[in-house]
Amino acid sequence: MTANTGLYQRVSDGTDKSVEEQNRANEAAARGFGWQTITFSDKVSASRFTNKPRPGWDALVKEVQAGRLNYVVMWEGSRGDRKLATWAAFLDACRDTGTGIYVTSRARLYDMRNSEDWETLARQGVKSAAESEDISLRTLRGVAGAIELGLPTGRIPYGYRRTYTHESDRRKPLQHQEEHPDEAPLVAEIIGRIAKSEAISAIVKDLDRRDKTTRAGGKWSRSSITRLVTEGVVYIGKRRQNGGPLQDGNWPPIVDEDVYWRAVAVLRNPARKPKNGGIRPGRARWLLSYIATCGECDRPLAVKHLPRAGSAQKAPHYRCIDKGCVSAPVDWLDGIVADAYVRWAADDAEKYEELTGADDREQIAAREQAKAEQARLDDFRAQAVSGKIGPEDFAIIAAGIRQNIARLEKRASELAVPPMLRGLLATARADPRYQTADRRLAVLVAWEDMNIAAQRQAIAEATTPVLHRAVADRLDPARVSFRDV
Repeated sequence: MTANTGLYQRVSDGTDKSVEEQNRANEAAARGFGWQTITFSDKVSASRFTNKPRPGWDALVKEVQAGRLNYVVMWEGSRGDRKLATWAAFLDACRDTGTGIYVTSRARLYDMRNSEDWETLARQGVKSAAESEDISLRTLRGVAGAIELGLPTGRIPYGYRRTYTHESDRRKPLQHQEEHPDEAPLVAEIIGRIAKSEAISAIVKDLDRRDKTTRAGGKWSRSSITRLVTEGVVYIGKRRQNGGPLQDGNWPPIVDEDVYWRAVAVLRNPARKPKNGGIRPGRARWLLSYIATCGECDRPLAVKHLPRAGSAQKAPHYRCIDKGCVSAPVDWLDGIVADAYVRWAADDAEKYEELTGADDREQIAAREQAKAEQARLDDFRAQAVSGKIGPEDFAIIAAGIRQNIARLEKRASELAVPPMLRGLLATARADPRYQTADRRLAVLVAWEDMNIAAQRQAIAEATTPVLHRAVADRLDPARVSFRDV
């Protein structure tokens, strides 16, 4: 005998005993009627708030619509569909094809051609949809309440661990989130190295050499390190809910904010992309390639190995990539530019004030306005949690405030002085008692501590070196000029 009954089951996750018992009851009911069954199953909730596919339910509905099933067996209506419109469409399909619905929890067979039976299951669909809405609202209010208190929610981020009120039940309220003794130092190391423009590929190789793995035991990769930084506001004690503005959390930060935002700026710097004329940090070998330009045709300089005078050996030279208008030894031009940059950063205190003074004031004002908007949003959220305003009203209010916060944060970010330039200039004015020579020494030490990728970024943020043709002396410093960016 061919199967004439669709048995709709939920797949247990191994911990839900009641689900398994319900499934066995469905099977026993079908056997009692002598029905031959074909099973359709899903792991996904029937709630309208899930976007995950339900292939088992979809296949069952298609079988009913095709008229290939005489009966459908399920534990209760909510196991089928909590979306009112699609549940009603399912009931209509059963009525059109004469498919009976047996609900095991009620020990009753419903005939959709009977108006009373159809109305009973339709009412159950309305009730299930309402329960789904209530569950979602309670969940949202619970999350909003946790956010209001600054408590961590969601998955535990790498670098942290959590202690719970009852360790055996992680659904209970959290006590706190604290640094993981093994993972947190690695987070600080990775973000710190990125902030210094160290190559991601070099970091990956180093972590692999030291047998450092992710929480799942896998190897670190370029993408996992990038996500750790760009999505890592948790490491400065903050969170960003559903793409909204930053909010304070009650857990300890792992890295300083300056270091974190410097790392983010490094990864988001468009100059990292070769198509924009840059070179990825770590792959950079030459200080000025594609940064310095030709004084004749304004094309960038690249490195070419040319014969040394009176020798068969070749030495690296910067040379115009177009017609070879100009060329100069790499070591010589690097020295000229680095020395000029150090002197400029150390000597020109007014330059620092010009670059950071007004911008800092505007930047601080924008961030303060963003904080005020965040406080206003938090106040409305508290009213929503307490029931003083409805969830729909809160959603409309919150959307407008979040737009304001995003605009202000973007403005503050645009006003920020580039991180590498800020670091060098801050070193230059670290102590106003320094004499000019001492400041130069301080900046020189900071400069030499930077890797070549960071040095390239610092120069590109401040100036464009220009190499001109030699007139008499090929190594005349006057061949080099600087153009503001």
